[in-house]
Formats: sequence, structure tokens, C-alpha cells
Amino acid sequence: MDSARVAAQSIAGDLGVSAPGAALPANVCYPMVAPDRALHIETHWALEQDATGAVHVRVSGRHDDRARASYARLRREWETRTLSTLFGP
Repeated sequence: MDSARVAAQSIAGDLGVSAPGAALPANVCYPMVAPDRALHIETHWALEQDATGAVHVRVSGRHDDRARASYARLRREWETRTLSTLFGP
């Protein structure tokens, strides 16, 4: 969803329409490696404009590949929020 807002803002700018700044997309993922442990992967996108005016995407991130129970708990919390948002409580 965030990436769609950034794209819409870029298109609006190309059409000469000013739009409020969209939040840059970011993603945090907790891939499960066992029923009680997960990894941590975090990604951030940034839009950069070069001297010609072309817009490019720069991606940076970090990860922790040590499987931890705390990451599994964070993943379950995220899944609960997401499912509640999509389908209700």
C-alpha cells in the first residue's frame, strides 16, 4: 500500500499536481524457521532524483539471521493485527 501511495505522488507530480508527501515504504518481515523461532528482515525504500530529473529507488535494510523466540512473538502479533484488519475481530 505504501508503495502505491509513493507511485501516485510521483505521477501526480509529473502531471503538475501538488500532493501531500506520502510516507516512504518500509517493510519488516519475520520469516518462521521453526514453530517457536523466526528471523528478522527490515527493508526501507527511498526515492532519489538524479541531475536529469529521473527518479530512482534506493533500497537499504538490515537483518538478523539468528532465529529468536522474540521474533516469532512479533510475527504472531503482526499476523493477528493483519487478520483483524482484513476480516474484523
